[in-house]
Amino acid sequence: TEKAAHERWGRIVLSDGQEHAGLVSTTPGKPILIFDRKKSTYRDIAFDKIERIEQVPDREWFEREWRWLEGGNDEKVFTDRFYRAAEYRTEVVLQGGEKITGDAVAPIYVRVGDKRLAFELRKRAKSPEPALRDELKPLLYVKEVVLTDREP
Repeated sequence: TEKAAHERWGRIVLSDGQEHAGLVSTTPGKPILIFDRKKSTYRDIAFDKIERIEQVPDREWFEREWRWLEGGNDEKVFTDRFYRAAEYRTEVVLQGGEKITGDAVAPIYVRVGDKRLAFELRKRAKSPEPALRDELKPLLYVKEVVLTDREP
């Protein structure tokens, strides 16, 4: 597999334990934008300076599905179905060891052979479809991205 300039060797681990190893990238020419909670400012992090990215849920909850009673009426009618929702904290570890903790939103791609898999770093997520509370599956998210400059 030929490595493009914006790609790095690595692996992605999802919250359900799935692992995908190969050439990892984000949007070519774009840094990872993270809101640094400690410094209360946004920071652009060059993809080639990152050693590891971890995401963990800060908060998880159930949101009840609702609809408006009727057009023009602002009364909500709740159903017996729910969405699973979460907010995530992202920790970026740079090659020099610096850790930046905050909120990041970015696409992450993994090229495994001739397949390109797409994932996302997120600040917030919600299940795509409502369901009964005990039928909702856990949200799937990127738990860890480990990057290296050495081919496996």
